[in-house]
Amino acid sequence: MPWQWENQVGAGSRILASDIEELRDAVDTNRLPYSLSPYPWTDQDLAAGARIKAVHFTEAHAAIQDLWSRKAMGSLPAWSQGEPSVGGRVYASHLTNLRTWLNQYEENPTGAVTSPLRGLHLRNGGDMRSEE
Repeated sequence: MPWQWENQVGAGSRILASDIEELRDAVDTNRLPYSLSPYPWTDQDLAAGARIKAVHFTEAHAAIQDLWSRKAMGSLPAWSQGEPSVGGRVYASHLTNLRTWLNQYEENPTGAVTSPLRGLHLRNGGDMRSEE
């Protein structure tokens, strides 16, 4: 079942430290079945009102990509509003992208990924189409 996010965000929403903390908790919870320790987050404990940085998003991206890789789900899609950059703005869409990707991971228990190019791909990279 996908993670139930406490604070719903939309275009123009302010991203709170609690949103980042919740995302990190969700990622670290999903690392447990692989016997992985919590991800080594920058600014480990974000206090209420802490400045949200691009690195908080890029680290979450890397941690979610690691989870996707463990299920052979391929690469994460492109950011919907461009990659967060140091000194640049972070958007609610960045948080939404990360939440969506983590939910997709949680909803994919087998690791099978569908592709419009080749059909169903299995964890081992096999293809279910018959050989002709």
